[in-house]
Amino acid sequence: MRLKPGLIRHQVCGEHMAVATGEAGKVFRGMIRNNATADTLLELLMEETTEEAVVEAMYQKYDADRERIAADVHQVIQHLRQAGLLQE
Repeated sequence: MRLKPGLIRHQVCGEHMAVATGEAGKVFRGMIRNNATADTLLELLMEETTEEAVVEAMYQKYDADRERIAADVHQVIQHLRQAGLLQE
């Protein structure tokens, strides 16, 4: 899985956001405001990966319980899937 092409990540004045353009803009119109952790997750999804690989990368980067990370990653991926922003 990976994000559809055209989701552009950007940081302005310390705020992280992503804007859908191109292919992503065909299924999602708008902007996603997120925090640095969610932005890291989006960065990982820019390349072909698996949910398990994302969880592992997040676990290596952040000092948090693996089960909590896995649950949070799953939730964000589900939101992205429902918005049509994932290629699977």
